[in-house]
Amino acid sequence: MGSRRGDRRAYTPLDVAYLANPKWVRVAELLREADATCNAKCNANCHAKCVHIALHDAQIAHLGSILYSAQNKTDGVFPVAAIKALYNIHSEAAITALFDVGMWINLPGGMAEIRDFLEHNTSRAEAAATSEKRRNAAAKRWKEAENDDAKCNANCHANSRDSKSKSESKSNNPSVSPLAADAATGDTEQTPKPRPNRKRGTQLPDDWTPNPRHADIAAERGVTCWAEAEKFRDWARATGRTYRDWDAAFRNWLRRAEPSPLPAPATDLRAAENARRDAERRAEREARERERAALEASRKANPHAAQTALEAVPNLRDRIAANRRQKAK
Repeated sequence: MGSRRGDRRAYTPLDVAYLANPKWVRVAELLREADATCNAKCNANCHAKCVHIALHDAQIAHLGSILYSAQNKTDGVFPVAAIKALYNIHSEAAITALFDVGMWINLPGGMAEIRDFLEHNTSRAEAAATSEKRRNAAAKRWKEAENDDAKCNANCHANSRDSKSKSESKSNNPSVSPLAADAATGDTEQTPKPRPNRKRGTQLPDDWTPNPRHADIAAERGVTCWAEAEKFRDWARATGRTYRDWDAAFRNWLRRAEPSPLPAPATDLRAAENARRDAERRAEREARERERAALEASRKANPHAAQTALEAVPNLRDRIAANRRQKAK
């Protein structure tokens, strides 16, 4: 019992050979032997049709009990009357056959249990523990993000207070020279230090996509790269966060992500390959732009170079022709 990534509905695993289970053959045999499937006036053809209808009711009732237990998290225990009412089951012989074959286990109070339900589904306690673990991990990530913001704001306010107090001290002591004021405050340099050319943070670009390094980290962590990328995009746009390096931010996101309970889809390999190709195309496009910019700069620096090269072409052709004639002689 689980849910797909990004889908709130409950799902349950079901064998693809569910209807080919040999137990259904035994159910059909019990229904053919039971007189309750037909009335006294029923002939052979009618009896076969009644058995087919009763077998269909048994299959729907058993499948409905699995879905009911998965949706309501009952660990395979359900009221038989509820299944009959929900799925419109009229054949009592079908219900009896499910108990006789052992696909259902009879319990007191009109209840029943699906055999081996917990061998293929997550129990209610395990599902609750997994959900609690994910909530705690998400709360921890949000707390770390809030702490980072608080530290940044505190540093900004502290720098602002220091600058303000320094300017006030200089304005309150006009007789003190600027050089002496700087010496008193520890600023002995006459010229301010150049500020480092740091790249400003930007919001997540619309064309941002994970790269092959992200796919490798996701595979190591056991998470789905593209599902985490969708959550990362939604989080970045919802919070309005800015980063100088969004690829590095997503790498940290993947390292903090909880492993996926479902196996990663095979499309991750194709997605990683597509990401690698996109990165190569971007690199080629940037290289072409750099070459174009360098050529344009060269033309501006020496505008007569192209004309000189064109004038030199006829002379070059004459020399090549003369060399060919010389070799022919």
